[in-house]
Amino acid sequence: MLLADYSSQGYCFEFDPDTGAYSRIKPSLPRKDRANFSGTAQLLRSLGEGKVLVAQYLSSGEAWFSIGAEKWKLFDETVSVQHKEAWGGFLCELSLHKDGKCIKKLRYLRRDWFMMIIDPTYDQMDFSLAHLPVDFVPPGLWLGSLQKQREDLIKLWSRQYAPGQTLNSDAPSDGMPVKVLLSKVVNALISTAKEKEIPFLIPQMVKETIDRFRKFYGGLWVGGRMVVTEAEIKFMPNALNKAIHESLEDLTISKESISRIFWKFGFVTGIIIVNAQKEIFRFRCYGAKGVVTKMNQWLLNKTE
Repeated sequence: MLLADYSSQGYCFEFDPDTGAYSRIKPSLPRKDRANFSGTAQLLRSLGEGKVLVAQYLSSGEAWFSIGAEKWKLFDETVSVQHKEAWGGFLCELSLHKDGKCIKKLRYLRRDWFMMIIDPTYDQMDFSLAHLPVDFVPPGLWLGSLQKQREDLIKLWSRQYAPGQTLNSDAPSDGMPVKVLLSKVVNALISTAKEKEIPFLIPQMVKETIDRFRKFYGGLWVGGRMVVTEAEIKFMPNALNKAIHESLEDLTISKESISRIFWKFGFVTGIIIVNAQKEIFRFRCYGAKGVVTKMNQWLLNKTE
């Protein structure tokens, strides 16, 4: 199977889920979407083990994650997954536990330690975007049972929104499906975003930090998916962010209201700025420059 390289759009992996054997290859063209891929993988530098491939993928209708040649069902009730930082954040540790015993432990070097130090806006979203194993840990039972979360993820992987596909859930009143021209996982700066009052999840000290961030930047970064159709840009918050924020709704920007789309430098991920009438929208993602180029082609009716 083919797995997208979590760290680079210009590479991918040929992967054998039975043995864990892999080869990193460079296609003739960088990938533009998730079509033909069964999941994603990332090479990490481990202390004592050298390079180790970690992967998250769909195989035979089931969601899996693997460390080297070993694999486990994703969000499995029988295996507890923990991920933590050590050595001031320079070292990360992924551990698996079953029946009270540690059955697997991977210590690896943090990939984005420099950005962690110099970027004042660095947060958990940036950490997750740079390290695939962070997503091996279940988001939390407030999203439903582990089985429900696993089933939702399988459904998501089974119907990726790629250019040329249709987004039936957003069909207009005439019942016709909407054609998706561009689909990208992003973080959006939402001015109205407010976390739910969950004391055990968000301690007071963390809440105060979030409040200061909101006041300084004019909102909170929310993870989700941005979809561009023929008539609009639509941002859909992911399930985790909907669970921890109050009244978080989809964001829609009509094409006719947009006056300008441009790129702005950002640490780790670039920033996409969309000027629409009297509002300014900001999105962060990998490959932001290329996304801006395509969005401007779309804005000028030059979409491929």
